[in-house]
Amino acid sequence: MKSKKIKKYFTKYILEFFVIVMGITFSFFVQNVRNDIQIDTKRELIIDNLLSELESNQAYIDDKKQVFRREMEYVNKLLLDSLSTKEIKKYPKNLSPLNPFLV
Repeated sequence: MKSKKIKKYFTKYILEFFVIVMGITFSFFVQNVRNDIQIDTKRELIIDNLLSELESNQAYIDDKKQVFRREMEYVNKLLLDSLSTKEIKKYPKNLSPLNPFLV
């Protein structure tokens, strides 16, 4: 009778130990999944920010190329003595015609 009781308690405690170990293992697994999701979300946010920054930089570069071409054309015309007052008046109002020389 005593061995039957010991066997019953031994089985009970083994099952309890197994349930506790499985619970702890499952909680670690859930925490790892949660961390992976959080890292992926941050990675996507960083990639989106980098892409928007690259697009912004590309727009800035395109704008500067256009300004540079306009100013170089103005300087070349001045150097070739083909710059007329009409072209000086055509120069954009928000910019000074002396801008290519002052930069």
